[in-house]
Amino acid sequence: MVGNVIKRQLEIQSRIEELKTCLKVCHEMRDSLSLDCETYFSFQTSLLEAVQNAIIHGNKSDESKKVKIDLEVDESTIQVRIEDEGKGFDPECVANPTCGDNITKENGRGIFFIKNLCDGFEVIGKGNVVKLLIRI
Repeated sequence: MVGNVIKRQLEIQSRIEELKTCLKVCHEMRDSLSLDCETYFSFQTSLLEAVQNAIIHGNKSDESKKVKIDLEVDESTIQVRIEDEGKGFDPECVANPTCGDNITKENGRGIFFIKNLCDGFEVIGKGNVVKLLIRI
């Protein structure tokens, strides 16, 4: 797979259009790592969901605020750290979208998807930093 550790850093504005930049990075990583379809789907979907959450929920789409994305790849894992400038959140307070009235709500599925697609998901500190782990 990967002989050395690959590191990549991005800093984007809190605009939903910036997801195109993240998607481009996903494509580059897919091509350079020769990721299989399942791993790539997990990586791309989780990264885009987490960045979208940082833009919309963390930074409240305030374009003066940034989202920092750090990617690190070694022989067996892709690790992603996403940090916004928001107040953070408590993951224990995120409702399960598969239960009761939550099924019909239009949002609230991002964290659920991320947790189910990644091999590791961690919320750090006050909740404005998340870490994703995908095994390759």
